[in-house]
Amino acid sequence: MFNEINPQEAYGLIKRHKNDPDFLIVDVRTPQEFKEGRIAGALNLDVQSDNFESEIGKFDKNKRYIVYCRGGNRSQIAAQMMSDAGFENVSNLTGGIVFWEENGLPIEK
Repeated sequence: MFNEINPQEAYGLIKRHKNDPDFLIVDVRTPQEFKEGRIAGALNLDVQSDNFESEIGKFDKNKRYIVYCRGGNRSQIAAQMMSDAGFENVSNLTGGIVFWEENGLPIEK
């Protein structure tokens, strides 16, 4: 099971866990979308790529993850896949990076 998290909650978690190796932000958009702007510190792993499941299989299931995409749909799919694979602490960023930016939160390019 995964949970939904709004941009303000996500930003607070990211700030609190800035140097925590057990906390990861995963951008599940395409590499091109990722290049156009992302949340600082995010890893890019395209949920629509053929190797998404094998790549998440390399991640530690005990770490904490925030996943996001452009609007929240692809990241819901990714969060569900991760949850189904046994990940215990996955949060989906509601509204994706669009809602993140609409809330005035920073992105890096």
